[in-house]
Amino acid sequence: AAAARDEELRERQATLDKLAQAWELLQEAYQAQMDEDYDHAIHLYQKSISIQPTAEAYTFLAWTLHFQGKLEEAIEECKKAIAVDPNYAHAHWDRAQILFSKQDYAGAARSLEAFLALIPAGEDADRAGADAGCHGPAVHDGDRRVRRARLPRGSWGRCRPRPAGSARHWWRAPWTSTSRSSTRSS
Repeated sequence: AAAARDEELRERQATLDKLAQAWELLQEAYQAQMDEDYDHAIHLYQKSISIQPTAEAYTFLAWTLHFQGKLEEAIEECKKAIAVDPNYAHAHWDRAQILFSKQDYAGAARSLEAFLALIPAGEDADRAGADAGCHGPAVHDGDRRVRRARLPRGSWGRCRPRPAGSARHWWRAPWTSTSRSSTRSS
C-alpha cells in the first residue's frame, strides 16, 4: 500500500512539474507576442501545447497567427481551444474576431453567441462584454450592427477603439498584474 501511494505521489508531482513547465512557456510566449516577436511566440506556444495542451495556449496561438494574417490556421487553433475547454469564453471571442476579419459575419455571430452564453449575467455581463469587446481589431471594423446586437447592453460605448490595422494585443494575460488600460496601444 505504501509503495502504491508513493508511486501515485510521484505521478502527481510529475504532472505538476509538466504543468509548471507549460505555464512558464506560455508566459514567455505571451511576452514575445507583446514584443511583437510573433514567430518566436508561435514557437513557444506550440512548445507549451506539446507539453500540456490548454485552451489558453491554443487561443493565444490563434491570436498570434491572426496578427500574421494566417486566418485559417488561427481558426483551427481556436477550434482546438474550444475542444480542450468548451467553456473558455475567450476562445469563442477570438474565433469571432478572426471570422469577422474574414468577413464571415454569420460565423462570427455564432461564435459571439457562444461567447455570450458563457459570460455571467447582470452587471458582470457588461464588464465581461466590454473587456472582451475591446481587445480585437474586428470590433472596430466592419458591420457594427452585428456587434451591437451581440454584445451585452452598455458594453459598446465603454470600449475605446484602437487605430485601424493595429495588431497590438492588449488583453491582460491572467498571470499579469498590469491593468488593461496601462498596456493599451492608442
